[in-house]
Amino acid sequence: MKKWFLQAAVVCALGFGFTACDKDEDRATLKVGNMPTLTATATSATLTPANASQAGVTFSWTPAEFGYQAAVTYTLEFAKAGTNFANAKAFPLTTLTKSFTKGELNQVYNDLDCNLPAAPPATPLDVRVRASIGDKVDPSMSQVLAFTATPYQAQQAPTDRWGIIGDATPTGWGSDSDMNYDFCSGTYKISNIALSASGKFKFRANDDWALNFGGTAAASANTPSPTLVGGGPDISVPSGSGNYDISLNVAAKTFTWSKRP
Repeated sequence: MKKWFLQAAVVCALGFGFTACDKDEDRATLKVGNMPTLTATATSATLTPANASQAGVTFSWTPAEFGYQAAVTYTLEFAKAGTNFANAKAFPLTTLTKSFTKGELNQVYNDLDCNLPAAPPATPLDVRVRASIGDKVDPSMSQVLAFTATPYQAQQAPTDRWGIIGDATPTGWGSDSDMNYDFCSGTYKISNIALSASGKFKFRANDDWALNFGGTAAASANTPSPTLVGGGPDISVPSGSGNYDISLNVAAKTFTWSKRP
């Protein structure tokens, strides 16, 4: 421990571009003289499947200075504008530049929002560079740049469309209440559907009975993840009449539910 404090004192005394040096048993706080400065060749892009291979943008930045020679790792970060880089998409790098094709930029948008709508609006992103020399030293951040593009949904939903049908549902056995595919969870979902405890329901694909799921004994019980079987019996409403959010996992043959207050 004494050795650590002596080394920290020497670094502070040398003053190699530092403005401050805070001693802590777990972390040294070194405030650098020069933070990285980020630049970009463009502030917007038009993204379509047809131009995915075209050059999109190149980000470059100046080296960060930590006051002594050290191996610096740079991370280029993208986040939805105004989120303070929560859930950012990160690209760790050891270079001072990073180029993206328009297809790669579109993938950044898809990674930040896995459930992009069919026709997304122009969406601004915040971009910055984080410079780091290890866990014991606070990173150095560049200024934030704005980048805007209109992305497109790059993921392909499964071919089968699923819905809920039955006399427990608002449309009875005559038609399906369609479910939406959720790219984030890989499940089909329906929200706020009114179910009547006097009836029952099933899941079926493509508005047809060729592929359908019914319940087992467990599916009628008050359990959050009932098991389903192909062509199985009708399913009882889990927890009495009310409005439900339901999620169907086709691969696992289970569904989850929650009853709204």
